[in-house]
Amino acid sequence: MSTAKKTYIGMSKYREVWQRLGRSAVVLGCLALLLVAALSAQQARAARPAQDGETKTQGTESLPADESLSRAEAYLRRQSRAVSDAKGAGSAGGMVTLPAAPRSSKGQASPQAVQCSPDWVTVESDNDREGSTTLKGVAVHSATDVWAVGSYVGYVGNVATVRTHIIHWDGQTWSRVPSPNQGNGYNLLEAVTAVSSNDAWAVGEYMDVATNKLRTLTLHWNGTAWALVTSPNAGPGFHLLLGVAQAGPDNVWAVGYYVNSSGVDRTFIMQWNGSSWGIATSANQGAEDNKLRGISVVPGSGGAVIWAVGVYEDASSHDHALFERYSSGSWSVVAGADLGAGSISDLSAVAAISATDIWATGTYSANSNFVP
Repeated sequence: MSTAKKTYIGMSKYREVWQRLGRSAVVLGCLALLLVAALSAQQARAARPAQDGETKTQGTESLPADESLSRAEAYLRRQSRAVSDAKGAGSAGGMVTLPAAPRSSKGQASPQAVQCSPDWVTVESDNDREGSTTLKGVAVHSATDVWAVGSYVGYVGNVATVRTHIIHWDGQTWSRVPSPNQGNGYNLLEAVTAVSSNDAWAVGEYMDVATNKLRTLTLHWNGTAWALVTSPNAGPGFHLLLGVAQAGPDNVWAVGYYVNSSGVDRTFIMQWNGSSWGIATSANQGAEDNKLRGISVVPGSGGAVIWAVGVYEDASSHDHALFERYSSGSWSVVAGADLGAGSISDLSAVAAISATDIWATGTYSANSNFVP
């Protein structure tokens, strides 16, 4: 494997989270969020400034009060020179497109709606966090029961980090719902699904501070509160869960990818059987990187037919759309639309309307220079 190839693969391990936080490495993305948050949080936290000699602790390292963000800024500057497609941090507040609410439950006038089309307007979501907030997934159970998940920049003690963020739409307003985190490191939610008012799942990943590796993260809503649920990992490497879908209370699927012992991304699929998560055998296209990002259960199939989409890399390091189908009790790769040699395509979501009506969305480039 060439040095250039190794460099590309090494960067690709983090590209998934950064594509959702702004297309860069997961660490780079989180650091960018921290830097943006620091500017606003410095004033918001002025009432409780660091005392002389106060330290910030992350892992086993103790840092002076402002040094952790200074190091983060220096690291970000170094990395931005190496990652050509690095962009700024996510938006300072999550925005969700839904029919306009007349007035908030707090008695405040609703934000001025921005007309996007005759039928859709932009409605500001609940964002009372000090730092930046990013929303990544949404699930609609009914017109008065909608969930959106993501992450925000928060603090564990005096240490800035990224934590889970969940908001709920009740038909009138968005409100924040408390969500748990695994450990003190980064926690990010990528996707959510809901089949009833007391049964919803959110998935993502968290940073194990002992190993500095991302691990699977699953949360469940029981109608009263969100709770952490133990989920498996295929090995000691990085794991990301990017999509989730429910066929029923005892049949939930989550998809993503993990990094194997050879440093190659491979598809990763888990199934909930009503009592625990288990790893399902998943398919891959070729020997290079394979990632799954979206999943959808075919309505009326009872979970017998499921589609998942993502991206795979060929021997020339070009990305191509990846389609997989669960049928007759197993997952297999299915040939799909592709732009051909020299092009790149990447799928991020899929929606099954019926067995013969499936939609998938993503990005593509007619050349290999990653130009959309």
